[in-house]
Formats: sequence, C-alpha cells, structure tokens
Amino acid sequence: MKRFIYPLLAIVLIVSSCKGPAGEDGKDGAPGPMGPKGETGATGPRGPAGAAGQNGQNGTTAKYYDFQLDVTEALGGHRFKTEVANDEMVFVYLQKSQYFRVLLPYSGYAFDVNKSFLRVDMNYEYSDLTLYVDNETTIPSGTTFTFRAVVIKASPGARLNVERYQDYNNLKADFNLPD
Repeated sequence: MKRFIYPLLAIVLIVSSCKGPAGEDGKDGAPGPMGPKGETGATGPRGPAGAAGQNGQNGTTAKYYDFQLDVTEALGGHRFKTEVANDEMVFVYLQKSQYFRVLLPYSGYAFDVNKSFLRVDMNYEYSDLTLYVDNETTIPSGTTFTFRAVVIKASPGARLNVERYQDYNNLKADFNLPD
C-alpha cells in the first residue's frame, strides 16, 4: 500500500501546483458608504476674460424739454421747469430738419419753424433756470427754431461719453428718449 500512496500523493501535488491562465474579472460590488468631506484645495489659476456682454441700462435718467425760440431776440431764452443742479449737464439740440437734430454749438444750415432754410451759427449757455441760445448770423427778425434740451444728472464715479452724444440718436437710445 505504501507503493500506492506515495505515487498518488506525488500526482496530487503535481496537479495542484500547476497554474492555468487567469479567468475574467468578476462583477463590481455595490458602492461603499461615502467617506468624510476632504479639505478645500488651493485656488486654481485665474481663467481667461469672458466675452463682452450687452450694454446695460444707464444708471441715471434724463429730463428733456422741447421748445421753440425766436433766436433774434436779444434776451430770448427758455425757462426750465425745475432748477438745473450743479451735478447736472445740459445738452441742447437744434431741430435741423424734420428728422435730424444737431448738438449746439452748430454752424451750418437748418430749417426754421416756417420751413425757411437758413444759415446759422448757434451756441448756448445756461443758468440754474434759463437756457440762452445765441445766433451769430444775420437772419430775419422773428426767426424761430425748434430745440430740445436734455438734462442729465451725473452719477458718482460714472463717466459720461460726451463725444458719443454729438449724435442725438446715441443719447436718445441710451436714455430712452422719445422722438
């Protein structure tokens, strides 16, 4: 029997020590419980600047006054309904034609209220309550033009783009002024 046990034992040892190819991975098990929250990491590098957005609404409003004025009167002027404050700016536009306004000072041609096409050289100045328009050209007595004065209150820290408002349509769009 010893002869039979030793060879059998040798065969079992040889067969059990052999390795074959690895089998496929089994299925993943169920997720474990969530661990504790980690500490906040260091701040990353600053990202690139974003694209420019639309222009927002201005933070200030504008008052406007439409009036007709005989520019041949020596002391003719327009009286404001409310006093112009020190932190307000006044823009005066001449109604040059039916659809076009120009900022004063202006030197060129414009239609008066009677539709006469005249050469003008106009400037303006204002006080707390009165706006004066001065014309340096010779025109018939009683010549009256249509104007729009726009009063804009300054906002602390804001910048007003005065050059942009040479074109009345920019002012009109920025402050939602009617035609």
